[in-house]
Amino acid sequence: MRDVLGALVIKVSNLLNRVLVATILLPTFLITLYFGSWIFAICIGIIVLAASIEFMLFFKSYFSLIDFIFVFIFSSLIIVGFYFNIELYKILIVYFTFIILDIVFRGKVEDSQKILVESFVLFYIALMGGITLKFRMSIDNLWIISFPFLNTWVFDTFAYIGGTLIGKHKLAVLISPKKTVEGLIIGIIGALILSFIYYVADKNINYIFISPVLSILATGGDLLESMFKRSKGRKDASFLLGAHGGVLDRIDSLLIVVPFFFLVIENGLFFVGG
Repeated sequence: MRDVLGALVIKVSNLLNRVLVATILLPTFLITLYFGSWIFAICIGIIVLAASIEFMLFFKSYFSLIDFIFVFIFSSLIIVGFYFNIELYKILIVYFTFIILDIVFRGKVEDSQKILVESFVLFYIALMGGITLKFRMSIDNLWIISFPFLNTWVFDTFAYIGGTLIGKHKLAVLISPKKTVEGLIIGIIGALILSFIYYVADKNINYIFISPVLSILATGGDLLESMFKRSKGRKDASFLLGAHGGVLDRIDSLLIVVPFFFLVIENGLFFVGG
């Protein structure tokens, strides 16, 4: 009985910690999202750099201080490139030129793992962060702009609560043991409720149609990061945000959700029948 109460206290404490951190971070992020421009660009830059460092620390034995600075510079250049509409291929050519020169003058066989990790940071974390910035810069409708973020956070919150309270059937036990089918279903239902509110407010029924897709993608993005964490015996990317884990733990889902949503909008699919 004492063990059950202790476990319950821990769960409630973690939930309260999550709520406390969210009440600070969520309004702050939404304010920068609302204003957009250079304010949002700086916000995205800080988030991308923090997440990039957290990911590289999974593989810290591969990297020297110079390597961290190298990735820091090119991650920053990608965000700056999106803000000033610099063609991305120019930044990537410079990046691979440095990579090739490094291999020529001091390359070792084991550097292949380091290059793979660096490339993942730039092509996934920084690139997707840059696309998120472009998404905000390209659209003025605040309902559309806020939807992928709020849909993901509502889904994540409902999935966490549902999985904690009634979760029994494991979703991906080898990658993320705490994720459950029940949590996934409740998360999707919670996000659908939000999407109905957006439909009423913005008169576009496609919010309802795309919400489950974004929710499933959010789960996939979360599992992708979890795969790397489990391979290194880590539960969280860091402890920077308390019970929320690290910055990467908070944006792992958004890294795929927002760019995918932007892709749908850019191809005109979101307004079909809306």
